[in-house]
Amino acid sequence: MFSSSIVDAAIRSCCRKVSGAGRRGNPRTQWWTLEVRDTVKLKKESYQACLARGTPKAAEAYQQSKQTAAQVVSEAKTRVWEEFGEAMEKDYRTASGKFWQTVRRFRREEPEAEDSEVDSFINQAEVTEVVKQLLGGKAPGVDEIRPEYLKSLDVVGLSWLTHLCNIAWRSGTVPLDWATGVVVPLFKKGDQRDTSTEEVHGEVLESEFCA
Repeated sequence: MFSSSIVDAAIRSCCRKVSGAGRRGNPRTQWWTLEVRDTVKLKKESYQACLARGTPKAAEAYQQSKQTAAQVVSEAKTRVWEEFGEAMEKDYRTASGKFWQTVRRFRREEPEAEDSEVDSFINQAEVTEVVKQLLGGKAPGVDEIRPEYLKSLDVVGLSWLTHLCNIAWRSGTVPLDWATGVVVPLFKKGDQRDTSTEEVHGEVLESEFCA
């Protein structure tokens, strides 16, 4: 929030120049209008609020802001590309040199990177589906949490579990309990293999990325 406020203040004071936009403007960046910027900013703020609060109301607010942002971005891109196409067609008819110069410039440029900052996080629907698939009757890990406990969580409980998974995903670390396995030697006749129990939380997180 602090850094974004500084950037916004700088843009308002000094404006922003898009490098390589060219005389006609680059449709890959020209769609980034004030309306789009504010909508995407609201989506990111809703995402942070969803992670911080972990409530169904916050999750619903984020989903709504996400859908709104996607619609605004899609409409802005469509409008800009249509205008660019009309301008290119006009250049092709009246200024072929400018037309082919633009084509060559686009061939040299890197493809536009998709905005995946928000989509990379784990959503509650995914966690709910993984929890449903947990097998019951398994021994708990060091935290004594059994699969049945997670399967009995309500919406608020699943929201907090989703919040924990996202913290682990963003930080690149997991709680020690999640990463600790309990080794239980169960020696049978002719069989001396060790068995271990893993944390159910870790199983949920692992399922999100290793399925």
